[in-house]
Amino acid sequence: MKDDKIPAGEIAPRSPFLKKLDNFFYHYKWHTVVAVFLAVVILVVSLQTCSREPYDIEIMYAGPYNLNDRQTVLDIERAFEPAVLDKNEDGSQDVRLVSYWINEKLYSGEEGESLTDVAYLVNTSVSNEKSFQSEITAGNLSICLLSPYLFKKVDAEAGFMRVTDLAPILKEQEDVLCVRNDDGTINRFGILLSETALGQLPGLSSLPKDTVICIRKKAYNLLNASRAEEQHEHAVKVFCEILSSGKKGE
Repeated sequence: MKDDKIPAGEIAPRSPFLKKLDNFFYHYKWHTVVAVFLAVVILVVSLQTCSREPYDIEIMYAGPYNLNDRQTVLDIERAFEPAVLDKNEDGSQDVRLVSYWINEKLYSGEEGESLTDVAYLVNTSVSNEKSFQSEITAGNLSICLLSPYLFKKVDAEAGFMRVTDLAPILKEQEDVLCVRNDDGTINRFGILLSETALGQLPGLSSLPKDTVICIRKKAYNLLNASRAEEQHEHAVKVFCEILSSGKKGE
């Protein structure tokens, strides 16, 4: 049987492709190194840019007030800006208000609308409530401005943090600031917005007097746990800062 092995001391002939490749690197080695380095830098910067959050924080309103006035939305967003950190490093504090119009009074016909209007409005409200429920379950939006109806629903499932544990002034003024349960006892998981200094600011003062400001418990995020935890910690800091003035008139 013929032995195809190359005898010791002999060099195997190289293919034309390898010869051309060797010649290319001989003449353009540094050009190639620089090009690869720049490509890696561009890739890293692109990935960081794509993964950057467009907003530093998002706030949620859900209730019977229809936030269709752009100026009111801007005023509410601006009320939170002083307490927000520039998390996306774009040089500004970017707040986004997400709102869901939900009017539970329509479900029982309390609003006195025509049958046609009621059917349309009820369907809209029910659809929005489903979207709200999905959002609150996901826990992506931590700071919430809610109607008593929605607050009670989520609170019944232990969905909120105890706000009186977050800042001393909220504990000191809980008799005035905290919402009340149906039996009149203090509910320490929600603050009545209209009783706070924050609630007197433009935009927020337009919301119903019984609007509750509260903060969602940290949600479990399997895909990006560290990022979700960082966002929630930021939301807690913002929540404490915006309510640091306590009750109105203080």
